[in-house]
Parts: sequence; C-alpha cells; structure tokens
Amino acid sequence: MNTNPTHTKWITRGGIAVAVLAGAYVAAWFATAKVVRDGTRAWLAQQQGGGLTIATGEWQTAGFPGRIVITVPDVVATTPVSAGGWEFRSPRVVISTAALGFHRLTVDVAGTHTLAYGDAPRTALLIAAEDARAVIGLAWGGRLRHSTLTATQLTVRTTQDGAPLVRIGSGRVDAEILDTDTVPSTSPTLPPTARAEMEARDVAMPPSVLPLDAPIARAALTAELTGSLTPGALPQVLDVWRAGGGTVEIRSAALDWAPIRVAGSGTFALDEKLQPTGAASLRVQGGAELMDGLAKAGILSAQAASVARLGLALLMRPNAAGVQELAVPLTLQDRAVSAGPLQLGTLREIAWPPLAVP
Repeated sequence: MNTNPTHTKWITRGGIAVAVLAGAYVAAWFATAKVVRDGTRAWLAQQQGGGLTIATGEWQTAGFPGRIVITVPDVVATTPVSAGGWEFRSPRVVISTAALGFHRLTVDVAGTHTLAYGDAPRTALLIAAEDARAVIGLAWGGRLRHSTLTATQLTVRTTQDGAPLVRIGSGRVDAEILDTDTVPSTSPTLPPTARAEMEARDVAMPPSVLPLDAPIARAALTAELTGSLTPGALPQVLDVWRAGGGTVEIRSAALDWAPIRVAGSGTFALDEKLQPTGAASLRVQGGAELMDGLAKAGILSAQAASVARLGLALLMRPNAAGVQELAVPLTLQDRAVSAGPLQLGTLREIAWPPLAVP
C-alpha cells in the first residue's frame, strides 16, 4: 500500500506538536503547584511575628492532570500570653487553583475548627461551617488584589453537643485592595487603600444574649481603610498605620432585626496605645420594642423600660418616609463607649506585646 508522503509528514508534525503541548502542560502544572506551595509557605512565614507561631502537618499535592489541590493538614496557630494567649486549630486547609491559574486561588476551610483562649482552664470554642471558602485574586508578583469569603450554616459553640452560641445561615465578606492613583477619595484625609463589604443573614443567638426572640434577618457593613499597611508583626504594622493617619471609614452599616432597624456610619482609628477610638452616627427604628425586649430578657426592670420608652417617644422624630426614628451619636474614647452624654460601658483593653524598638 502506498503512503502519501505529505500525509505522513503532517501526521508526524501533528504528533510532535501534541507531544510538545502535553509536555508544556505537564511542566506548567508542576511549576504552578510549586509557585502556590512556595508562595503560601512564604506568606505563612511572613505572618509569624510578635510571638505568633504557625505549624502544619505534611503538605500534600494532588489533582494532576486537572485542578491543582494542595492539602495543608493539622494547622495550629498560637500566640504567647502577652499577645492574648490564644490557640487556633484546624484539621485541614485545602488550597486549589487551575493549572496556569495561580493568580486565582480557592481556599476551602469547611469543617470544625477550635479556638482556645484565656488562662487555664482555657475557654474553647468550636467553629464549624458546612461550606466555607475564600476565593483570592492575586496580581502579578503575588500581591493581593481582592478576596471573597463565603460561609453557610456557620455555628460557634463551646462543646460538640452544646447549643450554638451563634448561628449564621449565610455570610459573605468581599475585600479589595484599591489603586490610590485611580480611586477618588471620599475621606477628608487620606485616600482609601482597601474596601470591605460584609453581610450576614439569619443570625441567631441564645435568648440570654439577644433581647428579641426573632433571629437577625440581615446585618451588613461597608468600610474603607485609609493609610497603608506595611509587612511585619501586627503591633508594629498597626502602630505605623496609626502614626501615618490611617483610619477605618464605616461608609454604611445596617441591621434588620424586626421590628428594630438600625443604619449608620462612622470613623474609627487607633490611639497611641493601639486601642480603638472614633465616632459614629446611628439612626434607630423600633426603640420602644427594644426596651420591651430588654425588660423581657431581664436586662432592664419593667419600670426602667417604661421610663426609657417614654424618653424615646420624646426624642424620636419622623424621617423622610414618615417613620419614627432616633438619631444616636456614638463615641469611643479611652475605651469608653458613650451615646451623647450617656456612658454605655467600657471595652476591655486589647493586650498587645511590646512594640519593637527600631
């Protein structure tokens, strides 16, 4: 049988091309896996400062020839007592990406994790989620550009069989690093360098914590960070950010917890002791119902709730839609939280390790 030399030549060339492409794909797959592994290890090493230590089990890489999957088992992060003395344990963290797609990573943290803190006997919280993952977008060079964290059926409890302290039906956090040269600033000081949008739905807590029986239908927050964060140990990073005039601008906050609805905005920063300070303005609807709930929960006496309802009735004003609402100015200074002239309470001091002397 005669063979057409032209056909043979093209078949040979096609076979060579396929072999070259297959070899290139194999090389790209393993090169991408190495970039992701090395980059993650470098990031973990960079986070360890101020006493923070992070340990893991033996990493495993799988998925060839499909999606790259890197499993990091037995993750343990701890801090010394001077930095809070907490310990976080996770049975596994799974990092995945497409071959040639290391600029977009998916980090799966579904399962049950443990957070222990305080002096002995330590308080341990079990944090579990049916589905929890972060999608991280990286710029060339490995710099973070944006990330989206989603979770469903998130619970926090003290024992495996105990009632949840917190249950969140679904939650989402979107964070983005902004280009200060192209994004207009709405801040009177520095331009925003990062923006975050957070939302939680169907939030339930025990009756002893929340004064109303119904779960919180929705809580949302949009915030911007002004000022730059430099690499290093967290206390030093925050001190440099504070000294440079950095702030957290709460562009909008909303709470839908029928019959209570709250909306507001504010500006917060850190003082010289790295304690939060700032001011906010809230608009509250359903204040009378809240007082009833506080009385029912035993937080306020019936008489105090009655007096508070009367005071709210005198202070509330109709908004543009004709709904009665109360304007509440909040301030946070020297850890004291105040609503106008009334001090509501004092925040616990954040214990930071001593700042390193340059």
